[in-house]
Amino acid sequence: MSEQKTWSIVETSNYGRDYPDESFVCQGFQNKGTAELVCEFLNGQTSIYAERWNIVVEAGYELQPGFEP
Repeated sequence: MSEQKTWSIVETSNYGRDYPDESFVCQGFQNKGTAELVCEFLNGQTSIYAERWNIVVEAGYELQPGFEP
């Protein structure tokens, strides 16, 4: 039996910064399409020019840290 993939939504920098300071918004979606719909809804609540943006990632994704002086 194959292991089922799960999907998560991650908040990240909308500008591709080196230290995006990411965090999980929602985890454990069994269906990528559902995760994408929720992500699209969340992103639709803000401007496309916002500092923060949401993306869909596969289980096991490692969050990228923020800048620490």
